[in-house]
Amino acid sequence: MRLSSTYSYWLLYLFVAAVPGKLCSQQGTGKFPLAEMNRPWVDLINDSIYKIKDDFPYQALPLAQKALKVSEQLSYPEGKARAYSRLGMVYNVLMQYDSAIYYFQQSLDYRLEKGLSQRGISIMHAYLGNTYILKGAYARAISHLKAAVELQKGLNNKKELAAAYNDLAIGYKLRAERRLRAQQPEASRAEGEQAIKYYKKSLVLYEAEKEWGAYADICNKLSSLFRMKDQADSTLYYLDRAEFLFDSLRQHKAQPDSPAYLSGLLDTYLRKGRCYDHINRFEEAFIYHQRALEISRQLEDSLSLFMVLINLGESFLLQKKFQQARRCYLEALAMSKKKEQEPVMLKTLYLNLSAVCDSLKQYSQALSFLNRGMALSMKIGLEEEQARIEDAAENIRLESNLKEIEAQKRHQRNLFRIAIAGSATLLILAAVIIWSFWKNQRIQNILTEKREKEREEALVNYLKAAEQKILNEKNELQENLLERVGRELHDGLGSSLVAARLKLENLNHILEPISPKALNLSKNIYALIKTTYEEMRKVSADLENLSLEGGLIFSLNKLCDDMNGMKNSPKISLMTTGHGNIALSPKIEFNVFRIIQEALANVIKHARAENVNLQLIWADNTLNVTIEDDGIGFDPNSTKDNLGLNNIKSRVHSMGGTLTLDTAPGKGASLFIDIPVSVQLS
Repeated sequence: MRLSSTYSYWLLYLFVAAVPGKLCSQQGTGKFPLAEMNRPWVDLINDSIYKIKDDFPYQALPLAQKALKVSEQLSYPEGKARAYSRLGMVYNVLMQYDSAIYYFQQSLDYRLEKGLSQRGISIMHAYLGNTYILKGAYARAISHLKAAVELQKGLNNKKELAAAYNDLAIGYKLRAERRLRAQQPEASRAEGEQAIKYYKKSLVLYEAEKEWGAYADICNKLSSLFRMKDQADSTLYYLDRAEFLFDSLRQHKAQPDSPAYLSGLLDTYLRKGRCYDHINRFEEAFIYHQRALEISRQLEDSLSLFMVLINLGESFLLQKKFQQARRCYLEALAMSKKKEQEPVMLKTLYLNLSAVCDSLKQYSQALSFLNRGMALSMKIGLEEEQARIEDAAENIRLESNLKEIEAQKRHQRNLFRIAIAGSATLLILAAVIIWSFWKNQRIQNILTEKREKEREEALVNYLKAAEQKILNEKNELQENLLERVGRELHDGLGSSLVAARLKLENLNHILEPISPKALNLSKNIYALIKTTYEEMRKVSADLENLSLEGGLIFSLNKLCDDMNGMKNSPKISLMTTGHGNIALSPKIEFNVFRIIQEALANVIKHARAENVNLQLIWADNTLNVTIEDDGIGFDPNSTKDNLGLNNIKSRVHSMGGTLTLDTAPGKGASLFIDIPVSVQLS
């Protein structure tokens, strides 16, 4: 019966604590054959450490140390070499890479000294190479991974040789990406070619062994290298193969939705989405981004979902769909606050959010996100530079030039100390300057406080006037923009539709004697284009005309009639009083009409009302507008980001009017607007 990892651990722990010491104390008495009894025990401990290291690294650590100690007491070389490697694995899980490298190197040296199996030596080279990759020391990593490949070639194990080629290709690929970031395109291209070569060798071996999951994973990795070279056809070729294989594995295996296959398919969808975005095929890109989103939610993997949202946001950003991009980025930002994400991904998120907010004219938010992105970018740049320097140092160390490396490190430490000392001096000096400035400013504030109080009222009046001017300019800009859009629709799209109609008329004459079905279809298209053209002309005329034909009352009656004729529209009743006594300027009439039009549109979209009462009263040089509905109402505190209501407020304030909103959930809504008709818009 197989025990769970947790139970295995506690049983082994008790066994380690109680038995070996006693057994070792009996050595030489003839009571216990230690060499035969304890070596299987050490093997059992080493095997158990391998199984529990990922879930219980802190509990696996003392077990590995005990296995090492007992192996030394028993003079058991294989057990000691394996105990060293297990210690390295545990420290790798704990992300203490220097300690991991130390124990992997101990295991490698001990295996070489004792002449142990070539397979074990190859595996230690592979572990060292992969750990150096995690540290970013790619030169040292490639050296060990090449040694692992050469040893595997003589062992006749195709799967392990394929894995060794794969690891070596990863080392070259990561170094190619670093060269590219360091503005070294030629060196990056050479490293990338090496990575492609070893990936293809791995691909051949996995295909021969029918390891289709690993084969598909290599296809994904190859696609990223061809994308770096801007070879879209090759990129899509390998991604199509990976998608087909992962999808086939999902359909034919006993557990089609296992995390391994889903993760591989998710990676493929992410890469295909990015590739299609890169070549401006956004419709296909959106399909694969959506598929990736579905799988990441199915896997409940927050890191994958975070990456999918960023990629989807970048796709929308390339298409200038800023609102959709903003929603994706904000969801990703909310996830990053719950769980720490990679700095590179966070930097991308902040910079893209800044670009989106800037495009949406949310300048304060854009500046905030830009500052965060630049701070992360500087931090990542420093880390990349440090990693690049360390990689260069590894190259030099491989050439046995250790003295120069130590001198470089000492120089860096001295520079760091100088920088720290200079920073501390600057901080002290800045603190003194700030304190002096604050003290002088406080004195000036006391002296000027009386004068400021006298000027306060004048400043408030000035700000109100400035705000009024800004609102007027905003509305004028909006109206100019609508007029311009109307002209563009009429001149640009209208001309295209007319040309299309003429070409279809010619096509009808050609098709009439050839194909009645095709002629019928062509006539239907012609009718559709004609209808579209008429609708476009109507919209264009509405946009260009910023005055009301027939006046405000005539336009409102027509608006109510049109809306009453709409499906699922509430019954709208209009009552006007006193409008014959006071005349309104055309701009005031236009703004009042737009306010009522926006308010009625909001009622139809959101209120679920059956009746709407619209009332306009002219009295005492004031126009009173009341809009009441019997709908579901809403929380008035939730309207901060309501674009329609904000537009209404802006127009009311631009005319010097006041707006009052009376609503609550379940109680309908009433909008009261008072506009002084003596105000004339500039």
